[in-house]
Amino acid sequence: MISLKEVKRRILTIEGTQKITVARQMISSALLHKSQDKLAHIKTYKKAVDELYAKVTPEENCHCYYKNIGKGKTGIILIASNSGMCGSYNLNIVKEAALLKERYPNEELVFYPIGKKIREVLLNAGKPIGSIENIDMDELIEKPEFNKSAVVVRFFTELFLSCQLKQIIVVHTHFKSVGSQEVVHTTLLPYQVDSTPPKTNFIIEPCAEKIRKKLLERSLKAAFHTIIIDSLTAEYAARTIAMQLASENANEMISELQIIYNKIRQQTITSELLDIVGNSFA
Repeated sequence: MISLKEVKRRILTIEGTQKITVARQMISSALLHKSQDKLAHIKTYKKAVDELYAKVTPEENCHCYYKNIGKGKTGIILIASNSGMCGSYNLNIVKEAALLKERYPNEELVFYPIGKKIREVLLNAGKPIGSIENIDMDELIEKPEFNKSAVVVRFFTELFLSCQLKQIIVVHTHFKSVGSQEVVHTTLLPYQVDSTPPKTNFIIEPCAEKIRKKLLERSLKAAFHTIIIDSLTAEYAARTIAMQLASENANEMISELQIIYNKIRQQTITSELLDIVGNSFA
């Protein structure tokens, strides 16, 4: 039979683990709220840029977009996290990565992982991995900044326009709500602005085409940064839920062990009392 000391040791171990899960839950929850605010801000910014672009663009050219002649490989950007303890967040991306060849059977794929977890999986699987000079792709998801996203977008745009890549698809986790996230495929390039507000007459100086080009570049950068923030928000949400469930499971295990501890203690006391009573009549 298990001893009181062993049961007590198990309870203390689980309580120690529970302190970690509760702390991680509180941290992830705070980060989630901050990330949701950032996501709302970048979406508002992108919407404003898209509307401005549509206003200064002639009707017949309103859907101008980056395009090439359809030659080159297909670039796949996979976004996961740099750490674990976030439920099935990383696993869902890994599963989706395993199905990419079936989804794009006629394409030659080259992978650009963002996040240590998915990078390790791709390296172990021997997949062709591309790299970006002077940019730490894993840090991009850890500490997202618009300037870093802009550098990445510039790199992929050059590959795209030079026909080294004919399309670039981002596979990431979309944040729907705290309890719901889903893996989605978003086409980064070719890129098209989807905004057609009412036209307004503008006097554009010095060059309308340069202004449109700058706005189109900003829209593309904002689109990629939105994906980064969206993925990070989904990660925080997944970790918050995972740590909450872990804390609840720890509570249940502690309660069960406490019942076992009390039963063993009661049996021990009863046995000692019986020994005392038996010795008194001996």
